[in-house]
Amino acid sequence: MTYTKALENSARIATLAALVATPIAGSTHPLTPAAGNVVATAQAEKRETADAAADLRGILTIEGDTEAIAEGEKTGRAATAAADQAVAMWPAVRASLAGNGAMANHLTAVDRSIVALRNELGRHSDLRRDANEVTGALAPLFAAAGHKVPSNIHRLDYLGRSITLDVKTGEWARAQRDSNMLASTWQAVRSRVIARPGGGAAAARYDRTVKTVSRGVDSRNAAVTLNATKASGAGVDALEKVFGA
Repeated sequence: MTYTKALENSARIATLAALVATPIAGSTHPLTPAAGNVVATAQAEKRETADAAADLRGILTIEGDTEAIAEGEKTGRAATAAADQAVAMWPAVRASLAGNGAMANHLTAVDRSIVALRNELGRHSDLRRDANEVTGALAPLFAAAGHKVPSNIHRLDYLGRSITLDVKTGEWARAQRDSNMLASTWQAVRSRVIARPGGGAAAARYDRTVKTVSRGVDSRNAAVTLNATKASGAGVDALEKVFGA
């Protein structure tokens, strides 16, 4: 769920708990066991909602910092500051996610990418690539934080940026692998998009993007590929809106 929705749910649960806990006017009887269970359940749900909202906020902050570096929006000192913040935030976010049931292999993948990002800070030779790898590793953790957008859509965003970096560094073999992964990742989530209101148009748009990326990479045409990966970013934004993000 989105952070705003999480807060709405938290408020709803708190109101329910307060109503249940309030005795009927003129009554001196304590809560029945059943009513007490309702209160306990409401309180537990409130804690879970608050935890999920905090986890999502942490993931979004780290992703925002690293995505800005990967896309070249932040460079120099701004990029260093953003990377430092992502590295510093991760241990606390990781501990919370682990406590809330996130899969260990997903957490370990982010661990590795954060270490690589931290090590790159002293060199800055491949900071954009390492920052982007953090965004890719974070993708499956959105589900653990209750985000409504499927993890594969977050992964499409990562792969689009990865192909951009592949082309700019002349790594066409890697671009081919990433292009194939983009296509397979899209096919894995496409049916979920189409099933949503307004999903058909967004899916058709992204179908065209994937085909253009593939054509550009197959022909090693940098201009076509870079235009297509730029369209991929906008297409992912449209896909996220289909899921209410």
